[in-house]
Amino acid sequence: MTKHNLKSKIILIGPVPQWEPSLPNTIAKRHFEPTKTIIEDRSFVTSLFTINRQLHERYGNSEIKHISLLDELCNEEGCLAKVDNNNTPLVFDYGHLSVEGSQYVVEEILKEKIMDYL
Repeated sequence: MTKHNLKSKIILIGPVPQWEPSLPNTIAKRHFEPTKTIIEDRSFVTSLFTINRQLHERYGNSEIKHISLLDELCNEEGCLAKVDNNNTPLVFDYGHLSVEGSQYVVEEILKEKIMDYL
């Protein structure tokens, strides 16, 4: 990998979980139980795990810090789809963070990881 001449630190944040056609649609049709925040569903875009693995391989031992949101938000039970017990979706469409989803990701994942890196 080519080294850069920047004095800044670079942080690459990986993709958020995505659902097709949309997470709100998936929640409304099959996962409306408000207390179940982690879901496994056929609408999840599984190709993201391949992208995530490739990012780990490429940036795992580089100057660029890779933060995997999939590693943080997904486990063997599924992926975080709701940020609270009120069916508030992590993303407002297929894969763009909702306001509440953004707040969750920053507070629960990025804040600590970025501070540790800096």
